[in-house]
Amino acid sequence: MSLSFTIETANKSDKKDITAFYKQQQYPAKFMGFDHCFVAKVDTLIIGCVIMSDIEKAHDKMRDNHDSNESKALFLHGLFVDPKYRNYGVSKALIDEMALLKKSIICFADISLTALYLKSGFNKVSEDSLPKLYHERYKSYRNKQTNLLAFVRPISPR
Repeated sequence: MSLSFTIETANKSDKKDITAFYKQQQYPAKFMGFDHCFVAKVDTLIIGCVIMSDIEKAHDKMRDNHDSNESKALFLHGLFVDPKYRNYGVSKALIDEMALLKKSIICFADISLTALYLKSGFNKVSEDSLPKLYHERYKSYRNKQTNLLAFVRPISPR
């Protein structure tokens, strides 16, 4: 059985609906600043969402470092698909859309999601190979969730 859905780039007017989607799903994602967000929809119903943030740029802004170069990676932290719509390729479609941004993508995910991320072009990496800012964040997250792994998807050649 197939599912007809669309992937759209979210804009500021979608923020309220996206926040409501995560809240309804009891998923703790939020916007962090310098975000890229895509939504999967069936008609107008949001069935999945992904948020990626440029945490290097956000970190530099907090430190008033306006001379920083454009960061090389985005941090994926809000990939979620409504359980009723899983196993239809929604997550993979959202990840494929992210790849069009021409940046590498770093994420931390529960070990149970390893197959999804590997199938979607990510490589499992050691925490020591993460850039410093991500390494610190990973250690902090891992203190709360011990089954966490780090993944990196290199820049897609598309």
